[in-house]
Amino acid sequence: MVADKDGFLYFWGRRDAMIKTSGFRVSPTEVEEVASDYPGVTECVAFGVLNADIGQDVALAYASADPIDEESFRKFLRDRLPSHMVPRHLVREVNFPATGNQGKIDRQRVLHAARARLGLGDAD
Repeated sequence: MVADKDGFLYFWGRRDAMIKTSGFRVSPTEVEEVASDYPGVTECVAFGVLNADIGQDVALAYASADPIDEESFRKFLRDRLPSHMVPRHLVREVNFPATGNQGKIDRQRVLHAARARLGLGDAD
């Protein structure tokens, strides 16, 4: 919260995880729910990466113990998601770092590592 010179208070909201692409707002959770149904995917995190033409591209970091056929995975996603929600970028990891809070996925570390591996900037 910030006060201006006249004493008016302004609230600065937290940044949401929504991905803004081609005029659509994409919920990462919806992409993750579909992707996690693919055989071999143990965990996944959807996120946005900068794209000057459309705002953000949808990207997906996923964990699998064994390599999966990326072409089949992409087809699986295209068959189950609207076109604007299909990840343009896929990043495979063996496992994801966990937080100290009940072993939840450390989303910030996953996003940072995946963006670095893709050679792409932050979506903010």
